[in-house]
Amino acid sequence: NFRNIRVDELLQDVKRTLNNLIPGNNVTIDMSVLHTAGNDNITVMGNYELLKLGISNIIVNACKYSDNKAVSVTLAITGKKIQILNT
Repeated sequence: NFRNIRVDELLQDVKRTLNNLIPGNNVTIDMSVLHTAGNDNITVMGNYELLKLGISNIIVNACKYSDNKAVSVTLAITGKKIQILNT
């Protein structure tokens, strides 16, 4: 079940799911530092559902263990490196 996955779309999907699970959450997805030369730069090969589950678990835990304080998830891409930062 591996395929090319756009990481920005994956994060937006995670946020939509999170909004349904935890209405009123304080999670923001920041893509302001996104630097791409083209669509291929923001794709990874992987299993969409497993990546979504893993990222969702990290963000849900951030909400849960911070008593729903502000949680920022940042997507940054430099060269061939994709980073998802959770602060």
